[in-house]
Amino acid sequence: MGESGDPYFVPTRSSVRGVKHEVVVFSEKRHEKKPVVAAEKSNIKELDMKQARFEIYKFAQTGLTNPDKHKSNKELALALGAVPPKNKYLNYKKLKEERKREKEEKNKKKDLFLLGKQFRPDRYDRKRTDSKAVLKQKRKIGSGILNVYGTVKKKK
Repeated sequence: MGESGDPYFVPTRSSVRGVKHEVVVFSEKRHEKKPVVAAEKSNIKELDMKQARFEIYKFAQTGLTNPDKHKSNKELALALGAVPPKNKYLNYKKLKEERKREKEEKNKKKDLFLLGKQFRPDRYDRKRTDSKAVLKQKRKIGSGILNVYGTVKKKK
């Protein structure tokens, strides 16, 4: 029997020599978990705020009447990126008439403006003063707070 007391032990040169072997175990340094970055925390918070906003929006919809609910749902869909509905069909002749009426109203307003300008031209022809020029003039004159109280003079 050998050194180890095992009946199936086969002595080898190494075991006979009796040299203790040095065992080296390599292990990586354990990295501690990095603290969660503030940006990720704010992202999570932002998502919660979005969810809360959506829930409030849905709760507000419960108090609406049916047509208003439909309108609100369409607005929500548009806000989330849906394609807006197409414009309703208008008869071309009616559209032309409507535009013609709008143009006439615009011309009427312009005529009334010119008529008013004839009677009170001073009201419409005032020159705008340049604010920067006015400020420079005031500074030259000296309308600042120091002129009211004076300045401190050094002792000689």
